[in-house]
Amino acid sequence: MADVTANYALPYQELGDSPDGATGLQDLAEAVDAVLLRMDTTMKVTLFPASGTWTKNVSPAPRWVEVIVVGSGGGGGGVDGTGVGQGEGAYGGGGGWAIKKYVASSLAATETVTVGAAGTGGAAGANDGGTGGTVSFSSAGNLVQATGGAGGGGMTAAATGTAQGGLGGVGSGGDINLHGQPGCGSRVIASLAVLTAVGGMSGGGMGAGARALGAQANGNAGQLYGGGGGGAFVGSVTTNFAGGAGGKGCVIVREYF
Repeated sequence: MADVTANYALPYQELGDSPDGATGLQDLAEAVDAVLLRMDTTMKVTLFPASGTWTKNVSPAPRWVEVIVVGSGGGGGGVDGTGVGQGEGAYGGGGGWAIKKYVASSLAATETVTVGAAGTGGAAGANDGGTGGTVSFSSAGNLVQATGGAGGGGMTAAATGTAQGGLGGVGSGGDINLHGQPGCGSRVIASLAVLTAVGGMSGGGMGAGARALGAQANGNAGQLYGGGGGGAFVGSVTTNFAGGAGGKGCVIVREYF
């Protein structure tokens, strides 16, 4: 065929072309069939809860690709119950968030996805929670990533005391980049823990932070994807408790046809 339409590349004959109606109609029908297949497919979504390799769809071929990256959540702090009074570990920060839209043809047939580990809860005792891992989508000349939330601080039971909540992670390289929500700090006043802290929510609201404890126990885990882990709480016994782990981050790839 001599030429194609600008939007959907549908072939057509021009004046001066050798007449070949059968071949021309076949070419046009096959081109229209490919366009209709893309319209029927609409969108393909691939979730990466762990590191791997993204493979671009071949038939039909996407026109646009949207990538969402969520960093892993930080862990909550542990608590040492050997002091006088109550104690509560602080809560982990939520993972960062980034989103980027690509023209599909600018991406290779495969691209690398890296999902860092969730932040570990602080070990039993006055130990800080671990920082969540960085999550990324890597393509030629561009890296879209979100760092993990920081861990919450540990605490020893006391008449008065505080522990610092973890900062949220940060998205970068996207068209939109967001911070994760910081985890709440903990506080003991007159030997009683306030017990109102919660873990940080991941950027974009993908994962909720851990809820507060109402009774002494290890901290609750942060929710998928990227929520901050919970701090431990000790009340009236001289026991050490561990913080809760953060929620693991993820990468979501949406192909639009």
